[in-house]
Amino acid sequence: ACRAQVSGEPPARRVTVVCSLCDATMRITLDTPGRKCACGHQDGWAELRQLPLAERTAA
Repeated sequence: ACRAQVSGEPPARRVTVVCSLCDATMRITLDTPGRKCACGHQDGWAELRQLPLAERTAA
């Protein structure tokens, strides 16, 4: 994180995916090693990339 700030690299792009068990949304980056959903289900790096993208809503 610090290296990106010092070198001027843009932050990692975040995408929103949907939990396969409870349909809650989670914001992740391609670097996210794993994430626990609000329902308590843990997804690893590979599993996160298999989750469907959340629908984009109008602002």
